[in-house]
Amino acid sequence: MEPDVQRNQGTAGARESDLEHKTWREAVAHSYTHALEEIDGKSPRWETYDDHWNFPPDNDWRLWESIEVLDITHSLLRDLTRRARRKHKQELAIRIDQIRQNVNLTLFQLDPDNWRRHRFMDFKDDRRRLQTALKCLQQAFMLFRDGYEQISLEVEASRRKDCWVMGTPAIYRQLRDSSYALEKYLACAKDGATE
Repeated sequence: MEPDVQRNQGTAGARESDLEHKTWREAVAHSYTHALEEIDGKSPRWETYDDHWNFPPDNDWRLWESIEVLDITHSLLRDLTRRARRKHKQELAIRIDQIRQNVNLTLFQLDPDNWRRHRFMDFKDDRRRLQTALKCLQQAFMLFRDGYEQISLEVEASRRKDCWVMGTPAIYRQLRDSSYALEKYLACAKDGATE
């Protein structure tokens, strides 16, 4: 085969591969965006408990039900950090690890006795600790929200369609709902203290 013909076939193959990748990326980006829109269209967990109970649960219960998944969120973020490193996405690995560190600090503030052993079993009703936990959690949520699309597409998404699960929308919801619940809990406690 002539060298020019080979070069033209190679160029055409590369263009076809680039187009296929662009189409795949657009479809995946749409899926992640749609998942995020669905989550943003739902009320945070704190607000939904009244719909499922004949009597409204107390605020301690609402908070726990909203934050109990944070240890799972921590594990998912650790896995994402590893995946980012394996894919040589160092800046994203650093960002995800910052998010994980903030969740780790949140968990330590919430449950210092048990989280040292990486078990999240309860929360201390200590206003100062809860305020610190809220700041850490809000920082984690902000970092994750701002990097959501990039983390989803460049770290989590896989070109192999048969083995890929969208986990970043779940992490987004866990961080959103937990920070909302902590903020509401503190506001309710403050209102109760001033009455």
